[in-house]
Amino acid sequence: MHILLYILIASLLVAAMTFYYWLTAPQYSEDGTPITTILEATDFPERNMKLAEHQPEYKTLPALYLREPYGQFITCWALTPWQRVRLLRTGKLWASQLTWKDQFQPITFTTDSRDLFIPVRPIDDLVD
Repeated sequence: MHILLYILIASLLVAAMTFYYWLTAPQYSEDGTPITTILEATDFPERNMKLAEHQPEYKTLPALYLREPYGQFITCWALTPWQRVRLLRTGKLWASQLTWKDQFQPITFTTDSRDLFIPVRPIDDLVD
């Protein structure tokens, strides 16, 4: 009886280790090229422009541009099932922003688009 319990526990450990290595291993397509984990931008109903739409060296970026009050760009990104599992497992989302050696601009990540619309406040609220 104890031997069966040990075999069951060992089998579960091997299955858990295999699943972990499967989750963390680099992914490759059928032709052997690495599959990138970079998120893909997705279109959304509020979009009012498409950045780099006719520039083949870039991917088109659907965006909502709100000129006032701060000049805000809002984009939407879709995760593949694999990316969702990785995000759930690690709890980390990485970002890269090219500044062309200029000042870094504020960037925000959220899962709810309502977090992105900055309310306009009277100037008196901004002054101490």
